[in-house]
Amino acid sequence: HGVGRLMRGLSMVHSYSTLLLVYWCVRYNFSILGLIPLLVVNAVLSFVLAAHVNSRRKHCTVPVEAELVRSEHRGALRRHRLYSPGWRRGWLVHWTHDVWRYRWGDDVCFAEDTIPPLMSLFGPLTGIRRSGTIWVDPYRSPYATYGGVLSPDWRYHLRFYYATAVLCLLCAVALCMVALAGSALR
Repeated sequence: HGVGRLMRGLSMVHSYSTLLLVYWCVRYNFSILGLIPLLVVNAVLSFVLAAHVNSRRKHCTVPVEAELVRSEHRGALRRHRLYSPGWRRGWLVHWTHDVWRYRWGDDVCFAEDTIPPLMSLFGPLTGIRRSGTIWVDPYRSPYATYGGVLSPDWRYHLRFYYATAVLCLLCAVALCMVALAGSALR
């Protein structure tokens, strides 16, 4: 359970750091060279998170039909000065939390999924319905809500982490190119 909590936390940090780093690159016309190591570290974090999904994919080999029983937006670090209704306006940090119900033998089990903020920023994931196939690790306890199950949107997570890694590396290369072009003009 500790690894699942760590990965969820890293996913949150990764999502917001990607937004912030890319914003700074564009806002300051790719002129802050100090962002290069941060972009590379963020790309490495993207690859670590993708490797975690791939690792779970190798262990979760049993397909099971599941039903989405709860999908809610969660928030942390409430902004007290804002009085606007809505989950996004009142929280500094937000994410989507899904709970899936499935049968494992004679038992009814639940699996939880946390969708990173940047991934859920533009609304619900396309193709994810009220029911879907989850993938269960047959060697873990079915009562482990994290780690023993891959939710139906695991492919979205994987693509998201690879895409953000490429985005961060491209921004780092752009910063290097701008710095080289600037030094060549001097």
